[in-house]
Amino acid sequence: MDIEGSTQRTNPVKEELRKQVYRVVVRALSMAGVNNGYYDPLIDRGDGVLILLRPVDEFPKPLLLSHVMPALVKLLIVHNSGISS
Repeated sequence: MDIEGSTQRTNPVKEELRKQVYRVVVRALSMAGVNNGYYDPLIDRGDGVLILLRPVDEFPKPLLLSHVMPALVKLLIVHNSGISS
């Protein structure tokens, strides 16, 4: 995930947006039934987050595509609908 236009934002705004991204990502994973035992601690990438999932024998890839991504899309739509332009 990546925060759009982050280079044009102030550091305090970036920090708050980063917190929001983390919340959305963790919630999407949870909604899909992926608890924190399936992934390493989230890795901050400044304007995004990197999520390292456990090897395929512990985490089925189809779950990522069929459950996590749709949950993430739904949460982002809800989140973005609350942002004024």
